[in-house]
Amino acid sequence: MADTQPEHRNGLSPLLWIIIALFALFLCFPTLFRLSEAWPPAFLERRTQREQVLERVQSSGGWLTLQHDCAMLVEQYKATNFIWFRVRTNYNELPAAIAALKPREVRFYGVEPPVVHIKVFGFRSTDGHQPPYFGLEVVSGSGADSYKPKDMRYELVTNNIYEVYH
Repeated sequence: MADTQPEHRNGLSPLLWIIIALFALFLCFPTLFRLSEAWPPAFLERRTQREQVLERVQSSGGWLTLQHDCAMLVEQYKATNFIWFRVRTNYNELPAAIAALKPREVRFYGVEPPVVHIKVFGFRSTDGHQPPYFGLEVVSGSGADSYKPKDMRYELVTNNIYEVYH
């Protein structure tokens, strides 16, 4: 038989690997923390938001009812600006179809074409996960056919109603 020497194992090897793994986890922790805040991705959240808005619109009478209530709002405030925030006022001040959306903010400025901006979801970023902006823009009056939302992504929902989002 040939000379065989017993294999010598270093007792520090597992401890060294544990220390290396903990150090790597420490370095990666900020990235892992940010990834956990980024869930769910915006496209999944937008799909959920779209479904909730559709349910709310249907429960209030449909898109035509929403257009009618927005036209009433425009007619009532056409000489001025209208700005409504949920935190400062209550839903009783809004027409029924708009209030059914449970908006965070409703804005109308007396410009042509008249556009009622309805913010349904979204907050200002506070370095944590916040729902992305999602709302509706309801256009009425002359020039409504040529209107396109600016500074946001949008999709046409029905005649002169756009969903807008970031």
